[in-house]
Amino acid sequence: MNIEKTKKYYDDLTDADICDCEYCQNYVREVKTAYSELADYLGRIGVDIEKPFEAIPVGHADGVMFYSGVQYIIMGTAEDFKETSVGDVRMFITDSHPMTEIEEDHFVIEISPVYLNWSKSAVREETGETMIIRSAVPEDSGDILKIYAHYVEKTAISFEYDVPSQEDFRSRVEGILAEYPYLVAVEDGEIVGYAYASHFKPRKAYDHVAEVSIYIAEKHKGKGIGRALYGELERQLVSRNVFVTYACITDTERPDDEYQTDDSINFHTKMGYRLVGRHELCGYKFGRWYSMIWMEKVLAPRPEHPEEF
Repeated sequence: MNIEKTKKYYDDLTDADICDCEYCQNYVREVKTAYSELADYLGRIGVDIEKPFEAIPVGHADGVMFYSGVQYIIMGTAEDFKETSVGDVRMFITDSHPMTEIEEDHFVIEISPVYLNWSKSAVREETGETMIIRSAVPEDSGDILKIYAHYVEKTAISFEYDVPSQEDFRSRVEGILAEYPYLVAVEDGEIVGYAYASHFKPRKAYDHVAEVSIYIAEKHKGKGIGRALYGELERQLVSRNVFVTYACITDTERPDDEYQTDDSINFHTKMGYRLVGRHELCGYKFGRWYSMIWMEKVLAPRPEHPEEF
């Protein structure tokens, strides 16, 4: 193989040369973070892991996309290429690939299997700007906590008095991820909002309903991030046989309350939620009493005999 020519081949590739389908674009966004050791290995032989020749998606579930194989072009001959494994990923020469239309000596390698976060590119209706919606990972917990801390310290949206520790908050994220979707919105590498589902009640009969929560970074409110997050969250919940969601929202009757507004109620109403219950003056924070309301949204018809959650 010719490492110098291989490196030049990838250096000459542009974004326009990469397949723009959502599966390939997901691969490009996620692979280097998920497989840093593999990226380093390929880099040493001139291959840019973020510029695949062909990606073979099988499907995604629970926020994870499975690729049965991803192919890369290497310039030169295959005489000195050794098939190997990097971690759990095999790397081998393949003859099963699309036409390359490259006249110089070259061959195609395939890596398999590949599992990545399923992150979806979402366009904000309000601004037309693009951001990424992806599944959270425990390592995101520090950035997520920075967003949540504002709601604890400055608002009555959260009834917590004290910001959780990093360790405690990471444990919360891991616990939710083990059972439910937990999504983050990312713009220019920064987490700007998050949403997740959790148990409405822990009893088995409640498996097909869930409570949902959403928090947007203060400086990014009003840009359509919440709508994009909820849209993907609801899609994933229905795929897991959750048909109804509930939002628990703080309410105040004080029009000039500096700790609470009607923004969350208005947002959920626009998203198709309706008021179904109210707990009168049940929470005390910042020296005053707050009520709590429940809002409900039916995501899909309830089947007579639903499949397991």
